[in-house]
Amino acid sequence: SQSYFNSIAKENFAGVVNHLLGQNAEISSKEIPLLYQLFIDVIFNKPENAYFYFDIFDKIINSCRIRLEEINDPQNRNSPIHTLINTEKEKLENIPYLSILSHLCSKYPEWMKMENSAHCIPLYLAIAKADINGFFCLCRYMQQQLIDFKRYLKQRKFVQEMIGFGIKLLEDDNVTIFK
Repeated sequence: SQSYFNSIAKENFAGVVNHLLGQNAEISSKEIPLLYQLFIDVIFNKPENAYFYFDIFDKIINSCRIRLEEINDPQNRNSPIHTLINTEKEKLENIPYLSILSHLCSKYPEWMKMENSAHCIPLYLAIAKADINGFFCLCRYMQQQLIDFKRYLKQRKFVQEMIGFGIKLLEDDNVTIFK
């Protein structure tokens, strides 16, 4: 996929954004979903500069008073956290997955409890994918933000996925502590 940032230097992008925000530029409701695309583009195509861009996106979000639940994939209402958790392991090998996930969880806690169009929060997706690192990361940040993750874990669909998760862990050759 083509990166939005291939043709513009990061400093130029920051300069343009700062200038526009200084002029009290506003973002229309049609433009807000582009922020989702920018987050995804940075995560997968510019991970070495992710925090630089995340700071710029944060300025836009705060200056334009954008509600975080509006920053999602319009097709399935996935937040950037949903998308990161839902990404295949092979695509995550070249990015600092837990570092980016931790940053997004701490900076945008609303995304941790936001449901997508399938009524799934990122914690459920981590369980369904047997992503133990993502699971523990989400639990940690949900606890820090006083989001009762245990309430979710008691729901039937979570319990069913956790049983499957446990089975996958026991089948994993890398998990030797249980064997």
